[in-house]
Amino acid sequence: MELNAEGMHDWLDQATDAMLDSLDFGVIGLDEQGMTCRYSDHESKMSGLHQDEVLNRHFFDEIGRCMNNVLGAKRLDYAQEKHEALDVTIDYVLAFRSKKTDVKIRMLYSKDSPVRYVLIHRLG
Repeated sequence: MELNAEGMHDWLDQATDAMLDSLDFGVIGLDEQGMTCRYSDHESKMSGLHQDEVLNRHFFDEIGRCMNNVLGAKRLDYAQEKHEALDVTIDYVLAFRSKKTDVKIRMLYSKDSPVRYVLIHRLG
């Protein structure tokens, strides 16, 4: 599965954890309150954060604070508030643990799913 694949949100909703772990980009699933409910092995390895450090914690307030802005968290929140589908990919620079990393981030929201997704593909 490619980062820009069509039907990604539906595929992610149906995917097992093992399927998420096989992807070459990170997958973070957030419930309607922004709590991390899915966290792929690839993302764990790239971020250095284990699932037990991330799951059931508010992602943008506690984990991915560098994405808690109008390009990230606010964009997902707005889509959810307005019940408007969101499928956007942006170039971004993660600033995590004093390390800056160029990434492509794809954010997905569907009113038909209780899970919002943040997909992170690290460049280089």
